[in-house]
Amino acid sequence: MNSNEQNVYCLDIESRKMLDVIKNIKAFHLKTDLDECASLLSRDSNLPTEDVRSFLLSINANKNTIAHYILKDSNKIVAHGAVVKSQSDPTKGMLNAIHATGNSYLKTLVDALSICCKNSGIKTLYIIFSHLDNDSPLIEPYKKLGFIYTGKYL
Repeated sequence: MNSNEQNVYCLDIESRKMLDVIKNIKAFHLKTDLDECASLLSRDSNLPTEDVRSFLLSINANKNTIAHYILKDSNKIVAHGAVVKSQSDPTKGMLNAIHATGNSYLKTLVDALSICCKNSGIKTLYIIFSHLDNDSPLIEPYKKLGFIYTGKYL
């Protein structure tokens, strides 16, 4: 794969079946969640903690962020992620800063974010995978949740 290419996947929110109530999902709070989320994402993605921290701060400050959630299990954050609504097309959203320590946590988080998307008028949710081939095992959990490959973005 060209190092500048990014694989784009989308999820059709309107056809997604979701639970009405998502347990253990909470809104992200800077004071209580930033350091733990940054450490978790930094550790598992092999990125500098300060870079991840800055990224999470930028997502939180973005006026188009419609949801930024965490999922806890045994008082530890096991998943977190955000959705940013498109400035040019309010029916589209982008998953950002998403990370889960297990596939069941990922499903719960995507369900909660999908409900927020549906309530906010977002019909299609996108995620971009940089520097990963389409057959990467890191993309597989998203495919199982219904994300469909839509093309490459350069």
